[in-house]
Amino acid sequence: MSELDCLAVGSSAFDILMTVNRPPHSDERIGAHALSVSGGGPAATAATAMARLGLRVGIVSAVGDDVFGRLMIEEFARFGVDTSNVQTVPGSSTLSTVLIERETARRSLIVYGGCINRIDLERVELSRIKHARSVHLDGNNLALAMEAARVGKIAGVPVYLDGGNIPADALADLLPLVDVYIPDEQSVRRQLGEGVSVQDACQAFHTKGPSLVCITRAEHGSIAYDGETFWSAPAYTGVSIVDTTGAGDNFHGAFVAARLEGWEISETLRFANAYAALCCRGVGGRTSAPDLAETLQHLAQWQVGSEA
Repeated sequence: MSELDCLAVGSSAFDILMTVNRPPHSDERIGAHALSVSGGGPAATAATAMARLGLRVGIVSAVGDDVFGRLMIEEFARFGVDTSNVQTVPGSSTLSTVLIERETARRSLIVYGGCINRIDLERVELSRIKHARSVHLDGNNLALAMEAARVGKIAGVPVYLDGGNIPADALADLLPLVDVYIPDEQSVRRQLGEGVSVQDACQAFHTKGPSLVCITRAEHGSIAYDGETFWSAPAYTGVSIVDTTGAGDNFHGAFVAARLEGWEISETLRFANAYAALCCRGVGGRTSAPDLAETLQHLAQWQVGSEA
């Protein structure tokens, strides 16, 4: 069996995205300025990001037996993501409608379904983790994430966890199995309380097991902590932001890719920040995803600009 650079484990969705002046009021009909469709989902978009950056990636997920499920599988194939562990769930669907405000890029989301919570755990081939260089989890199915983390921990495979969908009461059991924990700042407040600083949050999460904690902070960039040193990097400002859908998911994919290349943490933060921002140039989380060469070009220009 060929080795994967990363096996992503978690949810897949299909996004229908429209750009509007503002969301409609009740019983109001409005027009949209632009329409785009794209695959989505935290683990799924992290997987396509890694594939776009040249990694060999597989995904464990579930889709419905409808047109949206077929479109998701087709898009994975275009990115080169191995879908042999994607289950089709009869009579189900996972679909999101996203309204993006044209002037502010603020979003309103309507989410339907949740195929990942109907996945047949007995049919999931988590043994593939043993043949991977890393595993990335999104936690939308906690039982699946827990089992995948256990397999990775026993096999000595680095376990990355997207903390955006993890309830606070699950952290005590899950974090000891995780090597790299990456929540967003909003999730940190939900998990630890409104008043916690990002530095204190990094330290608190680190004591629970992960060797590295990173918190994404949207326009404030990102911060990381390994038990001894804090690193931070500013948000990349070299592009016009059109839509932030999938920005965090793309950050995760770029972060894993950089660490697998052996990059230092400071370099990884800058790279992942830049990659996430570049993915916000178009409508949808994958439509403007750059490859490695383009990302490095922007990163070099950013560094030159920072030194000027």
